[in-house]
Formats: sequence, C-alpha cells, structure tokens
Amino acid sequence: MVACVIAHLVQMVNNPLVVRCVFDRVIARTNIVYRSMERFFVQTKDVPHVTEVISTGRSWLFVGCMALSSVTLGPCPKQSFETSLNSNPMSLSNDDSAVRVTTGSLSAVDNILNEIYEERNIHFIQLKKLTQTRETLGKELEHIDEELNILKKRREDIQSEHDRFKEKEDEMARLVEELNEKMNSINKESLRFESQIKSIKGILPQEMQRKREEKKAPKTMLGHTETIFCTDFTFLKTNLTDDNFDEESMCLLSASSDNSVVLWDHKRGAPRHRFIPQTGWVSCMQVERMSDDRFSLYTGSAAGHLELYHGSLSDDGADDIQGVQQNVAHTNMVSCLQADEDRLLSGSRDKKIKMWDLHESPMACVLNMEGHTGGVSCIQFYQYGLASGSSDTNIRLWDRLCHRTLAGHEKGITALQFDEMRVISGSTDKTIRLWDLRTGKSTESIHLDHPIVSLQFNSKWLSVSTQDKSVRHDLRKTPQVYDVNTMREELRLEGHTGGITCMKMMGDVLVTGSTDSTLRIWRICR
Repeated sequence: MVACVIAHLVQMVNNPLVVRCVFDRVIARTNIVYRSMERFFVQTKDVPHVTEVISTGRSWLFVGCMALSSVTLGPCPKQSFETSLNSNPMSLSNDDSAVRVTTGSLSAVDNILNEIYEERNIHFIQLKKLTQTRETLGKELEHIDEELNILKKRREDIQSEHDRFKEKEDEMARLVEELNEKMNSINKESLRFESQIKSIKGILPQEMQRKREEKKAPKTMLGHTETIFCTDFTFLKTNLTDDNFDEESMCLLSASSDNSVVLWDHKRGAPRHRFIPQTGWVSCMQVERMSDDRFSLYTGSAAGHLELYHGSLSDDGADDIQGVQQNVAHTNMVSCLQADEDRLLSGSRDKKIKMWDLHESPMACVLNMEGHTGGVSCIQFYQYGLASGSSDTNIRLWDRLCHRTLAGHEKGITALQFDEMRVISGSTDKTIRLWDLRTGKSTESIHLDHPIVSLQFNSKWLSVSTQDKSVRHDLRKTPQVYDVNTMREELRLEGHTGGITCMKMMGDVLVTGSTDSTLRIWRICR
C-alpha cells in the first residue's frame, strides 16, 4: 500500500526533494502504526507468532519503499533535501505552481493515509471478533471436558451397580436351583399321598357345603305375639367382620304391636328381658352402644312420644332397662328417628321433622323443619346432611332449611338411605331409585313386583323388603353396580310366613321382622 502511495506521489510531484520528504514522513507514520499493533497483540496468547508477522511485514515494507525510492528518486537522503532547501530557499517558494502541486499532493497523501488507517481499523475489529470467538470456543471446550468427567464418574457408578446386581443374580440363581431340588423332593413325597387324597376327595366338598348351609341358615327369635314393627341391633364388645359374628356382643331389640319391647338372647332364640313402654306401642327405635355392657335405646311411639332408655347386660341374667327421658314430640305417630350422642331427629305423620337436644332434661326441641305436604315416613342424617322421605312422593335434602327436592317417584316414599355420593330410595310405586347428590337427578331405577316396605345398603349389599314373603338382596360392588344390567338378584331368603315389616343390616348380618311375629337373623353369603 505504501509503495502505491510513493508511485502515485512520483507521478504527481515533479520535485524529487518534496517526494523524498513525504516518503520519510510516511515511513515514520507506518512505524508508529506497527508499534501500536505490537502493543495490542502483546495482550493475545500467540505473541511470538504475531510479533514475527508484524516484524516481517514492516521489514518488507521498508525494503520495498527504499527500493522504490532509489529507483524513482535516486539516492537522495533527507539531509541532502534539507541542505538543498537551506542553500536555495526560494527554489520552491518562488514557483507558485510547484507549491500548489506540492500542497495538493500532500492532501492526497493524507487521504491515502486515512484510508490506510480505516482499513487497519477494519482488520483490527475483525481480529478482535476472532479473538472473542476463540475464547468462547475455549470455554465450550472446558465445559465439554467437565461433562465428560461427570459422564465418566456416572459410568463408574453404573458399572459398580451392575456388578452388585450381577452378584445378586448369581445368588438368586443358586436359591432357585435349591428350591427346584426341594420341589422335586416334595413331588416325590406327594405321590405317596395321592391314593389317600382320592379316597377323601368326595368328602371335603360335602363338608364345606354343609358348613356353608349352616352359616346361611337363619336363627329365629320367638317371643312376640303380634306383628313386629321395628328392630335394631349393635355390637357392644367387638367389631363385626365377615368371619367374626360375636353373639355374646350382639345387642338386639325389637318392638311389636303387642305393646312390648324385647331384648333378645339370640343363642336361645328367646327374650332375655321384656318391658312395656308407658306411652303405648313403639313404632320406631334405635339402639346405640355406650360401653361393653351398656347401651342407649331411643324409641318413638304411635301416640307421638319420644323416649330415651339406658340399659345394661349382665352375665347372670340380671339385665336392666330404665327410662331416662320422655317427651310429647308430635301430634301424630312418630314414624322414624335417628340419634347420635348430642341430638335426636324425629319424623312424624304430622308432616314435621324435629331436632332435639339430648343434653337438656327433658330433651328440648331446637329445630322444627317443615316443608313436606304428607307424612314423613323415613329420615337419615349423615355427617352434616339430612334426607327425608314422605308420602307426598318427594325426597327433601335439608341443611336446617330444605335446599333441594328430589322428585321422581309416583307414590309415597317408604325407605331411603344415602352416603357421600348417592341417595337410594324405595316407594310404594314398586321402584327403587338411585339419585346423584351432585345433580339431584335420578340416575337409575329398578322395578320390582311389589311395593317397597324398607331397604338397607352398605358397601357390599342392598337389601330390599317388599309386601310379599321374601327379602331380596342385590350385590353392590362399585358405584356402577346399581345399573339395571348389573343389579341382579343374588339371594332370595325364604323363611318368613308373613310379610316383612322391618329390617336392619350391619356388615353381612341382617335382621328381619315380620307380620308372623318372629325375628330372623341371617348371614348373607354367596
């Protein structure tokens, strides 16, 4: 580039001395630029190589320029030029055209030097970008090295885990081989008993069937002389399971139109205690456990009274049932009730539902719920919800006030129960309906041949009594089990000679009362 500058200068300036002077200035300026580049490149990591390139370039530039100046101008050093100016100072200034040419040439040289400087800046910026790229790639290489070290460590861990599992695999293979040997030995021993097994093969199924029939056979309680209207039971000492039917712990009571309430000895099938309520025959009842030998009995009468009794069981037969509270609750028959430790709810044919505080003596009515247009036939409260059924064909859901009505039955409601998700109701229209509590809609309906009298359901069974002489049971497996296609009849418990009037189910134990004045205890089995 500098050589081109000199050649251009020679063509423009006729005075060799001026050209030589400009040449010297260019050389000086070029040296300054190279020294600046050296100071910058010292900061890079490849200092020896960059320095060698700069030095070589400068040397070749100087040699080229000197050769060009020698050919163009001859050996006229700077001192000769200055001497010529001193000896003849007017040699240049007297020639105005020369001065103008010299001034224009110097301006052209400055422009060329500026171009050189700009080109140098462009290369400098490119060099800086290359340096940054190299540093970035270096960091990525370091990161890759770290990840390789991590993968190497992970490989070592996996290899160690693989070796450990290989040892376990070998150990399990050895154990399997030992077990195979034992199985072969057992198979040889079993051959000796094969003839004995064949001899008793026909006996075992018969024995199992006999025990199953004994388990399913009901126990009959005899003691009432007229129709049994209500019954209830609980277990005082142990929890009921499918295989643990503790007769000693069972507390079973019933009430009949003969005006008596009976506490039963279910071993003998006979009463162990009997009493006559002062308020007349009992139309509904509930028994609750107080301790291992004590219980509470809540009753409602046909005359509209509520009574609370405390009872105790004794091994020597000295059982006792004492009345604690009595209250005139309704103006018509109390048809249903339910109680817990703090409250008692009662429903009556007077179309009212009342809540009673059991901590008051006598019990005080704290809430009177009205809304049904017919007599209340059944109620149940579960947690904080209350459901009631009436002869007005409607089911009402209450939270102190009625907040939803379930309508769909064509005749009066006779029985209902509900849990977290659904209500199951029975009616004299011969249908059982399943209601979704979230929507208030009837999702399924089951049609029977006779009006529904009562029903009970739990996590396994739905028990329904009708006005004929049988009790129907339908297996309940899942929330969809109530579908008509799956609600099939599993059992028909024959035995009563009169219509079923009441029932209570707990687990697989079912107690039924009938117009034939008997109670029967069933174990529901497939």
